[in-house]
Amino acid sequence: MADPDAALMLSLQRGDESAFDALVGRHRERVFRLACRYLGDETAAEDLAQESFLRVYRARHTWRPEAKFSTWLYRVTANACLNELRARRTRRAVEATAPRGPDGGPPAEPADPRAESPAESLVRAETAALVREAVSRLDGDQRLAVLLSKYEGLSYRELADAMGRSVPAVKSLLVRAREKLREDLAGILDRAPSAAPGEEEAPLSPDERRRRERQAARAGAPPPAARQEERR
Repeated sequence: MADPDAALMLSLQRGDESAFDALVGRHRERVFRLACRYLGDETAAEDLAQESFLRVYRARHTWRPEAKFSTWLYRVTANACLNELRARRTRRAVEATAPRGPDGGPPAEPADPRAESPAESLVRAETAALVREAVSRLDGDQRLAVLLSKYEGLSYRELADAMGRSVPAVKSLLVRAREKLREDLAGILDRAPSAAPGEEEAPLSPDERRRRERQAARAGAPPPAARQEERR
């Protein structure tokens, strides 16, 4: 059989439990990686990977080799991720009534003397937050299409199989997702704090300038250097 995963699933259907262990070994890292990128939380991704394989096991008798096992597994994982996101929204609604600190936010935690300085933390967090915030704003199907296309390298045909859509529908999803990402990332960059009135904006280091220019290029926004010149 061309698809070794399909052969393992058929063996599992016949009662060979070792075939399931083999499937987990072959795909665990892939499922964890997708869940981590989807949820942005390694602990939750670990739990979700286990949940995804549990769903595979429960569906062993109804599974049919109509598409590649890996694309079906992506769909199972994506559905589990969407369920987790819905559960998070419910938890956030409950947490909205939790005790708050004096400033309206969560109660402050003691400062860690080993922690980075505020400036270092801001620079470190900015890079990851820019893309993560924009991707998190995509709807479920758009987010899944971007993750599977960019990070898992699936072709349009594989994306269509994994998402249960036609190839033209997948292409349309990606076009809309990329447009939304460009808009959101440009907006995030524009919200970056500027110098206080009467102060010069601190010059960027060469490395920082190149990093921000790459971010702006990906987002379709003017690079930081151009925005600094515009302010002057």
